[in-house]
Amino acid sequence: MAGAERVVAAARTANRKVVVGYILRVYPSWQKFIKVAQTLGKPLVMRMNLNQQSHGYMWDVHRNLMKSLSPIVDCGVHYIDVMCQMTRSAPVQVTAIGARLTNDIPKDITTMGNCKSALPMVWWAGTRQAGCQ
Repeated sequence: MAGAERVVAAARTANRKVVVGYILRVYPSWQKFIKVAQTLGKPLVMRMNLNQQSHGYMWDVHRNLMKSLSPIVDCGVHYIDVMCQMTRSAPVQVTAIGARLTNDIPKDITTMGNCKSALPMVWWAGTRQAGCQ
């Protein structure tokens, strides 16, 4: 709690807002998944996939999201958080690579990526598929 209070104090000092969106921490099925995973021992390798197909209206929604933020950041942070909970560990390093699967978004945004998190040898890989209209 003290850490959260320091974040709030720093935001107030800098006249900034703080947004936290770790929804998987409070989603019942993910809570159960984490609880069960913690009983299985520490994994050597872990892979989680987000294969979210977008088309029609939802492609418009996802394309607009990707105008400012890559899914590797938007989604990857949540899966790394889940891994930390599952392994009861904190990452010492997180690195990522990405690829563009559509020309329908800005050139500096990737739509697919692989992210390695040292937890000690935990991997995450995910994709947000480009849409079809």
